Amino acid sequence: MANKKGDRYECDECGLVILVENPCTCESCEIVCCGEPMNSISEKTENQNKQ
Repeated sequence: MANKKGDRYECDECGLVILVENPCTCESCEIVCCGEPMNSISEKTENQNKQ
C-alpha cells in the first residue's frame, strides 16, 4: 500500500488516526497500530463523496 500526503489511516482497535505528511517511497508500506494494519479512511471518504 503506497501512501501519499494527506492520506488518513485509522486503527480499528483504539481509534488512533494518522495523517500522512511525508509519504514513504516504498512499494509496499503498512502502517500498524495495536499489532494490526491500519485502515485507510481517505479511501472511505472519497468513496462516500462520490455517492
